[in-house]
Amino acid sequence: MKKLSYFVFTCPPVPHFIAGWEDLMPAGKAHVTREPIGVFDLLYVEDGVMPIREGDNEWELSGGELLILRPDRAHGGPAGCRRSTFYYWVHFHAPGLWMEVDSLVNVPPVRQAYKDDQLNNQSTYQVVIPRSIKVRDTVSMGWLFRELVALNYTLDNQRKFKQQYLFQKLLLSIAVTEGAETNFIPNTLAHRIAAYLQERYRQPITYRDLEAEFHFHQNYISKVFKHAFGCTPHVYLMKWRIDAARQLLEDSQEEIRMIAERCGFIDSSNFTKGFAAIVGITPREYRKMKKNPRMVRRFAEG
Repeated sequence: MKKLSYFVFTCPPVPHFIAGWEDLMPAGKAHVTREPIGVFDLLYVEDGVMPIREGDNEWELSGGELLILRPDRAHGGPAGCRRSTFYYWVHFHAPGLWMEVDSLVNVPPVRQAYKDDQLNNQSTYQVVIPRSIKVRDTVSMGWLFRELVALNYTLDNQRKFKQQYLFQKLLLSIAVTEGAETNFIPNTLAHRIAAYLQERYRQPITYRDLEAEFHFHQNYISKVFKHAFGCTPHVYLMKWRIDAARQLLEDSQEEIRMIAERCGFIDSSNFTKGFAAIVGITPREYRKMKKNPRMVRRFAEG
């Protein structure tokens, strides 16, 4: 039986990222059964259906659903996936105190940390995360995971630090806040703009185009959009184009210049520069790396 509950993490120290990857589970295959692994296992299904069991609790995760499994219990798939399922997983560790509660009313009060000497007393706070949640803004959540995984393919010496930053953004996005269970609350104008960019990313798009379409000044458009998605429409569009290009680099043999053109870049030079700025390597290097699993793992572990 599935149980609704929450994890309460007392900070500092904050939960920290260990590893994260994407995976495709073929139809009929079940999630591997594991004994307690000592770290939290966060699963996010982007497309498909994945049955999961942990003790007496069972879930069937479908597209846009996220689940966090305990570090001290065995888990696995009670049955195979009914269809091919694409998902992300993240392992993280909580070095501080944590507990599981079955209701928000059972969250214990925070110990008052500030006393006379504020410089020598840490401020203790709690982060409350639902064990399972249906993500409202799957576009933003998908980006977080794709950016986090893409860093596995880079030689950036700040890779782990950047992944930790993205992991913190992920937790913040699903944390219970006062008066709401998640901060993934759709902003009508921002999401209309996002849909516009997604539909027309192959075309040149300027702020004047957005002003003409939505009848707001570009400063207001940028402010509203950034509040909802954490970036400007220009950056969103660039990331969307790069994400589309990544799929073509993985799934096709098209020339780089043709991919650049199909994804809305003015030329291959502009595409290569933008791709390297976001992914950390050039399109050619990315394609080569995706075709060599050993190279991928070596960079991820290095």
